[in-house]
Amino acid sequence: VAGRADVSDAEWAVFAADLTRLFPGGFAIADISGQWRGADGLIVHGPARRISVVLTDPDRQRAGLAEAAAAYRTRFAQDRVLLTEAPVCARF
Repeated sequence: VAGRADVSDAEWAVFAADLTRLFPGGFAIADISGQWRGADGLIVHGPARRISVVLTDPDRQRAGLAEAAAAYRTRFAQDRVLLTEAPVCARF
């Protein structure tokens, strides 16, 4: 997080609780390690989190993804947030 300490567990818990409003069917969170090139051209390494959401109605639920990404960017002073989408076959 630029200009501040990493996102604390308490901050993350509040953010994850907010996500539940957008994705009441649930989601998964994984701690990962990321790498990117900063605005100054230097390579930066750091902790990251991946949130996985199964969209059962993608056309309707994509707005929630955009809202979640914007909220994360704003709340934690991020330049960008990566969103990826891929079709899957899943059963519960």
